[in-house]
Parts: sequence; structure tokens; C-alpha cells
Amino acid sequence: MESCITRERTLRKEYKDNDGRPVMLINLSVPAVTGNDVFIQNAEKLYNGIFDGFLAYLETKLYKKALKESAGENFNPRGGVMKYTVSFENSLFFSTFIDASVFDGKTRSRVARLSQVWSKSEGRLLNFYDFFTRNDRERLISLFIAEVNRRKTSGLSEYKKGVENLIESRGDFSKFYLVPNGYAFYYGPGELSDSRLPEVFITNYKAEKFIAK
Repeated sequence: MESCITRERTLRKEYKDNDGRPVMLINLSVPAVTGNDVFIQNAEKLYNGIFDGFLAYLETKLYKKALKESAGENFNPRGGVMKYTVSFENSLFFSTFIDASVFDGKTRSRVARLSQVWSKSEGRLLNFYDFFTRNDRERLISLFIAEVNRRKTSGLSEYKKGVENLIESRGDFSKFYLVPNGYAFYYGPGELSDSRLPEVFITNYKAEKFIAK
């Protein structure tokens, strides 16, 4: 099967001050898809919107701040990165997530993640209820809690106090994407732990359980 991505929209650019010193570096990319007209139109609108919105933030707020601070001692160029990952694709579905972060000259920000699951034939974004029912929410929460306890017991991760309650209160089932062997649900950085990366939980599925509406 050929991928529906044959190209991508990218921007790698160095921004300088009036003296020619680099003050900001950016590296952005989003996918550009092929397929039927509806799929192409909807995907371009979404991905170009994400791209342009982040670029506007970098070129206005971050760049202007970098110019003001560039004359100071020990100045480090600011930066912005946005990259996409194709997490799953077959003849029915195309799933991606986009990660974006900012470097303020000292530390890198937490990673903001946006995920998408597309129906190729309909050209629309699918949601949680295209694959699950409301009753599945409690089952998934229980699976996430069990996985967190396993990670804590194994010493793999450290979590905030009362993480079990946080898993339930901050659960957002719109935050998911497909992977080869399951569904990946995620919590934003800082919600369950002090990690700057999203916290990801993967549940298995059988391919025949996919719903193509």
C-alpha cells in the first residue's frame, strides 16, 4: 500500500538581528496528503492552520522577545520545533500526531501534542465514538491506572501524588491516535508527572473491530 503522503510542508529558517547575529532558529513540518478531494481539502485546511498558527506565534512573540534580549550577556538563540509522525496508515485510516515545543534560550518547553485519525474515504476526522462506546471509558481508565501502577512498581516512572484521581479527572478521550497494534491515548505534559513529554497509554485491538462509517 502506498502512503497518502507524497510531500510535506516544511520551513527551516534562521532569524537574525540588525547586526546579523542569529537570534532564532525554527524547524517546522506538517504532512500534505493525496487522495480524494474532500480528504485533501480538509487535511490541508487543518495542517496549514496548525502550521501558520505556530509560525505566527514564533515570528511575533518569540522573535520580538529574542530581539530585545539579544544584546544581553550569555544570550542563546531562541527556537521552535514542530514535527509530525505518521503513527498508523492502512487503506481505511490515516493517523498522525504533531508535536511542538519552544526553546527560550535556557530550557525547552513542554511538548504540545495534537493528534488526528482520518477516514480516507470520507475525508473526515474520526473521534473516540467511531471506535468505542461510552461504556469503554471506565474500562480504559482502569487500564491506565493499572499501567501507571506497573510503571511505579517497576521504577520506570514517577508520578504526582494522587495520580489515580488525576487519570480520571483529566482524562480527555479526544486525545488519541492509532498505532500498529492498538490505540494510543495520551495526557498532556505535567498532568500526571513532571515530564515535559506526553504520557502515553496503548491499548490493543483486533483489526476487525475497526468501524468504517
